[in-house]
Amino acid sequence: MQSVAVPVKLKVELFSLESLDAKNASDWERLVAASSASGFMQRLSWARFKSKMGQIAKLILIKQDELLIAGTLVYAGHDPKKPSIMVAPYGPVLPWHDDKLARECLRLILDTAEKIAIELNIVSLRIEPRIEHPVPSMLSEFGTGACNLVPAETLLLDLTMDAPAILAQMKAKCRYNISLSNRKGVQVRELQLTKGVTLASESASEVYPSDGSAGFQPASNCSDPWSVGVPPASVDANKSSERPPLDYLHSMLEEASDRDDFYLEPRVFFETLLSELGGPVKDIYQNNDSPSSELAPSLRLYVAEHEGDLLGALLMVIEGNRATYLYGGVSNIKRNLMPGYALQWKAILDAKSAGCTTYDFYGFDQFSLPGHAYARFSRFKRGFGGRAVRFIGAQDYVFMDRLVDNVVMFFKDLPDKNANQN
Repeated sequence: MQSVAVPVKLKVELFSLESLDAKNASDWERLVAASSASGFMQRLSWARFKSKMGQIAKLILIKQDELLIAGTLVYAGHDPKKPSIMVAPYGPVLPWHDDKLARECLRLILDTAEKIAIELNIVSLRIEPRIEHPVPSMLSEFGTGACNLVPAETLLLDLTMDAPAILAQMKAKCRYNISLSNRKGVQVRELQLTKGVTLASESASEVYPSDGSAGFQPASNCSDPWSVGVPPASVDANKSSERPPLDYLHSMLEEASDRDDFYLEPRVFFETLLSELGGPVKDIYQNNDSPSSELAPSLRLYVAEHEGDLLGALLMVIEGNRATYLYGGVSNIKRNLMPGYALQWKAILDAKSAGCTTYDFYGFDQFSLPGHAYARFSRFKRGFGGRAVRFIGAQDYVFMDRLVDNVVMFFKDLPDKNANQN
């Protein structure tokens, strides 16, 4: 750990995952949980996941009179021979309500990040806080990033309403398809995940069919909104799987990837994610008695089945009062039974029961722009209602000295044409 005192009674501390103690870990988890401008990729369980996937994770903490008030988790590659960028998805966590204090904290974070940059040959830092436009003036030294690590646009569903009200604000066709799936006997159950057992990106893929609910006539209202999407009483929600949970999820993602032609992360990505974030929340932390274990994000994996056939799977992460839909895929068979709608409705109801106030569809194109990465999936999501939100997206801060050094080294390494001629 490195510690440097600075004016205004602010102190910056830098940790690796290995050097982080339980007290600072717990304080950090609580700070992230309390910040609406942050998210699950700033959690220590996500940092451990990225570490196992080959990235370096560092935690910068800013304290005022020993009280943790700001910080960020940053991730970078391992090879210092190649220039690269350092990223802070859903970071940094700042006291955004206090402009002066937030600026001071941000400056400390940048100064510390630059020290990491020297060590790892980093040329820039990319941040992506969950802040809506306009871009805060304190980020004037940043520039718009070339790409977003997390969706800059998303669709947020308000879960503070009761179930009938949530249904009522959906489009009629969406309500109809939820009801149809239930009437046809599609059963949705949650698979039990266990930490450390083989069973979730910077770019989580959307895998629902592009045609959404095409082929069915909408109805104006559900006949019984209270029972829509609730599995029949005969379904055992705790029924054990004949296959590891990962097999269910990955088989659906592979099928959807082949059908809809999108990139799918390798199986080890999902295996590591489920292993790190899956299972009872208390198992996510090495110290199960730590207060921070109560705040840890957890994954929920659901499958949709009909008469023994697997029709779809959905992966959701719950963090604090927010649930986020990360991955979902449906099979090529029995798509007319609308399993995707049944999966989403079950996830929404469970998120609400878990105390979440928001369901994040994680990626949305409200304007249906041609060529937009989320255009075809947004037609499906739009049916569930909610509010479209656009965040400021990726913001890059360039470490000019590091950039110049790499440019100089690049030209030094170029072959000497005159020497070749001789």
